[in-house]
Amino acid sequence: MNIKMDFLPVSASNRPGRSLTPTYITQHETGNTRAGADAEVHARYIKGADARSRSVSWHYTVDDKQIIQHLPTNEVAWHAGPSGNSQSIGIELCVNSDGDFQKAKENAAWLIQHLMQNLKIPLSRVVTHKHWTGKNCPARLLNEWTEFKNLIGTVSSGPVTGGVEVPAPTPTPTPQPPRPVTNQFIANAQTFLNSRSYPSKASFAPLVVDGIAGPRTTNALVRVYQYFASVSIDGIFGPRSKRAANTLRRGSTHQWWVRLLQSALNVKGARIAIDGSFGPATENAVRSFQRSSRITVDGIAGPNTWEKLLT
Repeated sequence: MNIKMDFLPVSASNRPGRSLTPTYITQHETGNTRAGADAEVHARYIKGADARSRSVSWHYTVDDKQIIQHLPTNEVAWHAGPSGNSQSIGIELCVNSDGDFQKAKENAAWLIQHLMQNLKIPLSRVVTHKHWTGKNCPARLLNEWTEFKNLIGTVSSGPVTGGVEVPAPTPTPTPQPPRPVTNQFIANAQTFLNSRSYPSKASFAPLVVDGIAGPRTTNALVRVYQYFASVSIDGIFGPRSKRAANTLRRGSTHQWWVRLLQSALNVKGARIAIDGSFGPATENAVRSFQRSSRITVDGIAGPNTWEKLLT
């Protein structure tokens, strides 16, 4: 099953931005039985003024049709009191009257299995909101909590053995015609930006690998740069980002920084390999870019070169 990524903006007041190493998964219900109150509605709500004013957020919303992710799993959300927030991933289950609640439960069980496998969280640490604060939530599931935990072990994404998911074989997807790639060197940059969990770490939706240097690709470059530089990740290359620049030159051994530089150069028109090696080809590409940008031509990627590449 697919997970749609629709992250809260980094600047949102209900996105605290604190690091989380989750050891629990907390199940909630939205409590909104109104017809149409599905995952899409709650994805809009969490970005709105009411959620911000109430300082509430969570990681996933699940209905009978889809799963939407609002925050990376390595960031704290505000959903279960101080203790629950600091230890757990929050999942909201929709209870809209026009939805198929059984199917929504199955989707939530699939998600929980997925998280258990990837984060090494045992079934014994899948808990309710009530576990943390005493609140009567998830109201419907509290009456069938044992059955729901049993469901986690029977949904099609894989059986649970000893509290850890054992994944089932992945079905062969229906082949789709490949998307045309406009520029292979830009496509290689997009592939790099999608690798090593950078979309989750730097808070952007995975890029379509189409070889087109659009604003989403540039935004992803900035975000990965900010992630590498350990500055606030907002997708805007400002003074703090510039001050944090890692100066690279021929022979630099910071391979992931070099790969990012090579990706940014390709997005600006270079045609070089993204191999993490700052050799003659990369130096020549830096010099060519500096010349066209009317900045000092020295073949060294310092703060001014990074600024031109990422703005």
